[in-house]
Formats: sequence, C-alpha cells, structure tokens
Amino acid sequence: MIAKMPPVVAGMLFLTGATVVTGGVMAYNAGTIRVSVDEKRPNGDHVHVIVPAILVPAAMQMVPVKKLRKHAKEIQPWLP
Repeated sequence: MIAKMPPVVAGMLFLTGATVVTGGVMAYNAGTIRVSVDEKRPNGDHVHVIVPAILVPAAMQMVPVKKLRKHAKEIQPWLP
C-alpha cells in the first residue's frame, strides 16, 4: 500500500517530472550532433561523441568573440 504523501511533496515531484519531460522533448526536437575526431597517425585516437544540438548555443557563448570572427570566415564553405 502506498503511503499518503503531503501535497507539497507531491507538487514538487510533479514539477520535477514535468521539467525532466519538457527538457527531454526539447532536446529530442533539436536533434543531435555527432562529433568525430580521428587522428591520422599510426595508433591514433578515435573520439566519437553524440551531443544534443540544443547545447550548441550555450557552447557558442563560451567562445571568445575575437576567435569566433576569425574562424567564421574559414567555415563558410561548409555551412548550409
């Protein structure tokens, strides 16, 4: 038998669950990005990471503006 919990605890659990579900839906809708780094040398490391695309804007905020401007010109051919 499930014990009755106070309404405040039930409300907190509901809000926590709703927040997790909303975050999951947003991440799913944004899609994913696959980052692959393969070293071109004998016994080179191979790193493959799949990250939610929703993290890209947050990561871009951490890039210094000076560096972003410099490299923005270099990546133009690969942008959609």
